[in-house]
Amino acid sequence: MELSEAARQARNTYQREYKKVYFSKPENKEKLRKAIKRWRHAHPDKVRAQNERYWERKAAQAVTITAADNVTGVTINNSSDTSTNNTVTTVTCLECGKEFTPKRSTARFCSDKCRVRYNRRLK
Repeated sequence: MELSEAARQARNTYQREYKKVYFSKPENKEKLRKAIKRWRHAHPDKVRAQNERYWERKAAQAVTITAADNVTGVTINNSSDTSTNNTVTTVTCLECGKEFTPKRSTARFCSDKCRVRYNRRLK
């Protein structure tokens, strides 16, 4: 049976709210963790296949990072094969002005030192 888009959204919303309430209790979190562990142990082939699909999707996606207005994109090619181009984005630190490659898409500072200095200056 194929669900309509409205029914699918209603189901997803209901399940999301149920999970928030049910799994917010510590004893239920532990039950879920144990159930997941048992399932993963019983189905290693499915877990392996899911991991492979996940990493294939990740490899296919270009790394695109955006952070506020201080982003400039740089395309680099680490090999002679042009099909493996990776997009690397550099961000300018809001405190010291140094360009860096962020580890997270929301990074605005090159280091903890700059982040602390910037926030203390704002006070």
